[in-house]
Amino acid sequence: MTIDRSKPHKIDAADFPRLSEFARGYLHQDLIPEYGSVLNAALAYLDDLSDRERQQAAAEAFRFRAVTHEWHNAEVNSAIATLGGSWSFVAKGELQEVLRTLERGH
Repeated sequence: MTIDRSKPHKIDAADFPRLSEFARGYLHQDLIPEYGSVLNAALAYLDDLSDRERQQAAAEAFRFRAVTHEWHNAEVNSAIATLGGSWSFVAKGELQEVLRTLERGH
């Protein structure tokens, strides 16, 4: 993947297939009733992955964190929507915690 710095506030969901899968399947309006928290949703997603898929998700989470590092929360939430999620993170730190969990694989 090449990061186009001329468009620093855009992502392409095709560059993040595992994160797109997570966003579409877990970051939705029923997240709290189903999982209790966004962190629990991330853990449930990891439980559903094979070891190889966990490694892929970890690499994508690391890249996503790097790409969005200096973005404002609204821009990060827009990126989550681009990935297919309908969840809005209240604070960017909340997303960072989820991404680090995906990076660790547990």
